[in-house]
Amino acid sequence: MGNKVLIFDTGNKPFLNNKIFDIELASKYPGAKSIYLFSELCKKDGINIVTADFAIIQNMDIKDALIVTEIQSPYTNELCRRGAIKHSLICLETPSFSWKFYHNLNEISSNYLHSYLFKGTEKLVSNKTQFHPMVFPQPDSNKEKINTIKKWGERDFLVLLNSNQVRFLYKPLHIYASFLNKYLKEELYSLRRKAICYFSQFEDFKLYGRGWEKKLFGISNYEYNAALSAYKGSVDDKVLTLSNFKFSICFENATFGGYITEKIFDCFFAGCIPVYFGANDVEQFIPKKCFIDFRDFNGFSDLNSFLREFDEGKFNEYQNSIQDFLDSDEFLIFSESYYAQKLFQNLNFMTSE
Repeated sequence: MGNKVLIFDTGNKPFLNNKIFDIELASKYPGAKSIYLFSELCKKDGINIVTADFAIIQNMDIKDALIVTEIQSPYTNELCRRGAIKHSLICLETPSFSWKFYHNLNEISSNYLHSYLFKGTEKLVSNKTQFHPMVFPQPDSNKEKINTIKKWGERDFLVLLNSNQVRFLYKPLHIYASFLNKYLKEELYSLRRKAICYFSQFEDFKLYGRGWEKKLFGISNYEYNAALSAYKGSVDDKVLTLSNFKFSICFENATFGGYITEKIFDCFFAGCIPVYFGANDVEQFIPKKCFIDFRDFNGFSDLNSFLREFDEGKFNEYQNSIQDFLDSDEFLIFSESYYAQKLFQNLNFMTSE
């Protein structure tokens, strides 16, 4: 293989046939633009980057090509059979969702030179791989100063942006895996529903998201009716919607070390103060003065009293802290450019003419 070839090994259908390298498509999915930026770095260095399905369908010569695998892919074994090398393993999903991957992470990671994963996986990865603690990549910079978006008096009270989803243990293998790895069942979907049940009694609480038109199995009639009473529809622009509110219930899908997603940053970019619950080590990444930590309260009633005692001055203090963080070097590790550069810097091709 005279030319350098890198294969982005993904089974994510919207990304196949090299579509992930299209900036318009990548920008539609949280974190995906970092892969587009990574592909641009590769191209500038003379590396031919393709998706796994494209390489196989086109019957490319991929001997000594490097593989960057996203979670697990149906193409990986075939790529290796054709002579490609497992180089990097990445994952931006939560353990409660991609539970098979996390349950088998030690074995999976042992076959890769590098693993770029959330900090909480540090004790789960094999000692045969070089572990790189990573965070969920965010847009590189905020387009405008958050305190110029909407002032205190122009905002409604409280919002929750959440699709109608359920995560529960119903598959035998998942149940078995959760006994061996307790973090696999640490989900926050049910706690979000409890928040909806409590705050739906107040007219100044609003719920937005997809899928609430239908009651899902696993959601009680009480939970569903509470959601419908506060539901205002789905949204296309989360940041724009959040900018209309002072506070947002901002719970991740799971509690896991380093698992800090776009949810809290959508709030930041909107100048909305997040009530956060998720990564147990969040303060190692984001200053506590930027968010309200749900763990500091004795339930939703206690939280509600705290929020209603806010005044404009206190709100502005939080906004200023958020802006300082977004403008600081501390934010850089969250940028899509940083994520792309980290993936790129350890590429090491073994070309043979």
